[in-house]
Amino acid sequence: MGKFFYIAGVVIVLFGMEVWAKGWKAERVTAYECRTIDATKCFDAGVEAEHEGNYTKAIGFYEMGCERNDSKSCNELGVLVGSKAYGVEDYQRAILSYEKACGLGNGLGCKNLGLFYERGWGVEQNLSKTVMLYRKSCELKSAEGCKDYGWFFEVGQVVPRDFQKAALLYAKACEMGNSIGCKNLGWIYQNGMGVEQSDKRARELYEKSCRGKYATGCLNLGYMYERGLGGKQAYEKARYFYKKACELGDSLGCKNLGWMYDSGMGIPRDAKVAALLYDRACQGDVASGCLNLGVLYERGDGVAKDGEMAFKLYDKACQKGSAIGCNNLGLMYDNAVGVRQNKQMAVKLYEQSCQMGYDVGCNNLGISYDNADGVKEDKQRARQLYEKTCQNDNAEGCLRLGVLHYFGKLGKKDYPKALMLFKKSCRLGYTQGCEYYEILKEQMR
Repeated sequence: MGKFFYIAGVVIVLFGMEVWAKGWKAERVTAYECRTIDATKCFDAGVEAEHEGNYTKAIGFYEMGCERNDSKSCNELGVLVGSKAYGVEDYQRAILSYEKACGLGNGLGCKNLGLFYERGWGVEQNLSKTVMLYRKSCELKSAEGCKDYGWFFEVGQVVPRDFQKAALLYAKACEMGNSIGCKNLGWIYQNGMGVEQSDKRARELYEKSCRGKYATGCLNLGYMYERGLGGKQAYEKARYFYKKACELGDSLGCKNLGWMYDSGMGIPRDAKVAALLYDRACQGDVASGCLNLGVLYERGDGVAKDGEMAFKLYDKACQKGSAIGCNNLGLMYDNAVGVRQNKQMAVKLYEQSCQMGYDVGCNNLGISYDNADGVKEDKQRARQLYEKTCQNDNAEGCLRLGVLHYFGKLGKKDYPKALMLFKKSCRLGYTQGCEYYEILKEQMR
């Protein structure tokens, strides 16, 4: 085996030297041609220098090409001088390069110039000019320009919202091979926005987007297979596309794949694999990834039980906008798990969770007011919270509201009202609601 790798190493070194020699010779020829005969050779030489990682040399070639009115060279010059990644970040120089590229009929140059006006890089932000440049870019057959021009019609920014127009522009971008355009058009069809709703068509477009290695296209395609939208449900294919999305850098794809392993969806449950995937999603700032990983640490499921780690993960999930994360963080403070007990902080977090629309958070806040736990007792406030969740068909909310009426905590005892609420709680699948209903029904005979 040692000899094998040694020989392979020699072959690679010789091959690399041969390529370098050829590249050097080609560079001298193209530099001469670039200056005297064919400006497009400047672009070719610039691309070769970029591949070698010599951005300074590439900028030099692109400058020569741009001076000789090669639009592709002007656009690439703008790309290199306008980004820190290539060691320059000179916005004014980039703008001048894009302006010339666009004026020479380069669609990508118009698109890139539009992006600078959209973001306010080196110029005052001007979305009207952005739209004008994206339109010109699209007219010059730039798929990127068509895709971005379509987005403004989809959201109704600067131009009137027009889903049909957005769909036409996304279709044009998709036909030219733009994977994001295909994904956006798929979303239009999935939601029936300006077109006849079609999950089948959406699935086809997500598949095309995914083939073009666009992570969100793979993510959405995985979802279609998971839910059986636009065709047969297929968990194996869902896993495949979630995995592909994850590998392409979509953290939500990692989370969704983790959930399939966590829940045993079409595959034997594996909490260890789920934990690894949730961790990757959490590192990518997906709140639900942090939340789900926190649950595993709190339970010791697939990972060593660790209340402090669960607390940190719930905190991150809450900060990232997870209502469930805020509620769970409140429970950690409430029950002194992974952190010193702080009932007042628990109440604040329940309130935050409730305001974010999570009924369990509202119930927990109601319980705090009901029992004077971390806050002054307020039965009317508890009633309001229980009523809110019961109206949302939350079984526990209905039960707790019924208990208030049963014991007369709001004034007189109201058995009929309590019976109705217990019955609703039972009908919603809450065992304790069924028990209370049966007991009260016997009492009222």
